[in-house]
Amino acid sequence: MSHLLFCAAALALDPGDQVQIVLVGGGEIYGAVKSAGPNSLALTGSNQEYRVSLALVESASINGEQSTVAQLKEDAAELYHRQSMELSRLKANSPKPLVVFGASMLWPGAGHLMLGERRLGLGYATVELLLVGTGALFAYTDNYPSLVPLLGVETLFRVYAVSDATGKARRRRARVLASPVTGGMQLSLSVALGPIKEPVLGSP
Repeated sequence: MSHLLFCAAALALDPGDQVQIVLVGGGEIYGAVKSAGPNSLALTGSNQEYRVSLALVESASINGEQSTVAQLKEDAAELYHRQSMELSRLKANSPKPLVVFGASMLWPGAGHLMLGERRLGLGYATVELLLVGTGALFAYTDNYPSLVPLLGVETLFRVYAVSDATGKARRRRARVLASPVTGGMQLSLSVALGPIKEPVLGSP
């Protein structure tokens, strides 16, 4: 029983695993796993990407270990599920950079809170509250000479907070677009006819 569990674990698909596929009617494809779709696999090899419909697979091996077609389909479905869950997690914490920019402009720290960075967001928001409160106190006491440099400090702080939050939002958004699942979700209608050249997702 333990031997069977070990073999199943060894055959489980992960990105980077080497897969050799024999197609129905002849022909072979060999490459590293990039992602999985509902009924297909994306393999990379020789600087090319192969999108293989699992319906056309006659036999396969994973990292040199023979696998049945049924097991390959099961492993591909499990990989697709894992990558889809990861993509959902990234999307949940990846608001659009423009929205983060607007929130940060309204109040520094708000953009970081949208990104799920609660401690950092509260820190920025607290500093902004102190700066605004101090400015209000200076204005109330007619201490205008002190108000001018304070406004300069507040402006620099706001610019830094906005640029930090927006930069993080852009990087997270780029990770979502570059996720292998983003491309893997498009595999269901593909067939194993050879290399398919496509632009990298997220590129201009």
